Order: sequence, then structure tokens, then C-alpha cells
Amino acid sequence: MDFGGPPPAPPMDFGGPPPPAAAPGLGAPDPYGAPPPAPAYGGPPPAFPDPSGQAPYANPPAPFGQNGFAPQQAMVPAGQPAAGMGGPKGQFRNPIMVLLISMFCFVYGLYQYYVMLGELKDYLQSDEINPIHAFIPILQLLLIFKLPGWVLEAKQRAGIPNPEVTNILFYWFFGLYFLPKDLNEVWDPTGQLHG
Repeated sequence: MDFGGPPPAPPMDFGGPPPPAAAPGLGAPDPYGAPPPAPAYGGPPPAFPDPSGQAPYANPPAPFGQNGFAPQQAMVPAGQPAAGMGGPKGQFRNPIMVLLISMFCFVYGLYQYYVMLGELKDYLQSDEINPIHAFIPILQLLLIFKLPGWVLEAKQRAGIPNPEVTNILFYWFFGLYFLPKDLNEVWDPTGQLHG
């Protein structure tokens, strides 16, 4: 019985099994592309193409650790150096003795001030600090004005949590007590060596 409708559609052909893959180097090229060559140990990493299509860049994305997360990196706030990034440490001094001896021997006070500024300069590795300026009257004022900022930077480099510096007026009138006191914290942040 024919009702006049369209003939039935032929069954759909989804294709047969894929052709067998040829052994590498013996036949047709791999349709998926060859994997990138592995870099030799100690050699430079391979260049990965830039997504924008420009020149390739040589540093691939950071590898992930065993747990699937990127390795943890230390975060340092902008404008602050990382802890432990200072130069050689200076001499530990008794601030009271430096102040008392300086009251009786002015030359000793100038010498200690000069030496402490030199140690601070070496620790911060800064050419801005010039210990000779301690002997030039106008430059000495600028030196004392900038001194709290330098001491704060030294404390940050030493890794002191929440570092604080002495007021500039204390540096002006009693600098031979407060400068060695603050520098002692830089040289021994934990206070264990000279407790």
C-alpha cells in the first residue's frame, strides 16, 4: 500500500573505522602534528609563539607544583625592598656609652657619627649617603633631615615587622644615642645576639 509520501531516507553512514596510523617515519604524516621537541637539560627553553602572532617569547608559563597550584612566591609591596637585601652589617654599640663619652670628648662623637653613617651607607648600598656631609654645616642639616627615612629603609631591609623610627628632633638633639640604638636593631633584628 503506497500512500504517495516521500520515499524513506537511506540509513545514515557515520563512516567506518579510521585508517590505521602509520608508524612514525614510515608513512603518512601524523594528522595531529608532531609534539614539540623536548629541550636538552641545561639548554635554553623552547620559544613559544605569542598569541598575538608577533615574535615568539622564550619564557613559557610557570610550571605547576604537585598539587596543581602555581608555586608560592614572596610578595613585596611596591617601593619596598625585600627583607634581607642589605649589605654588610655594622658594629653593635652601647648607645648610652656613645652619648656619655661624646659629652666629654667631642671628637669621639664626630668620629662615631661618621662611622655609623658609613655603616648605614654600606648596608643600604646607597650613594646618596655621604658621611663627609656630617662635617659641613648646611649639608649636615640635610643629612639629619633625611636620616629617619634611611634608618626606616634599613629596618625594612632587616626584616623588622612594623618598623618605627625616632622623631627627627631626637636625631637632632640626641642623635648619638638614638642613631646607634636604631642601628643596633638593624644589625641584630631578633635581639638574641646582644640581648
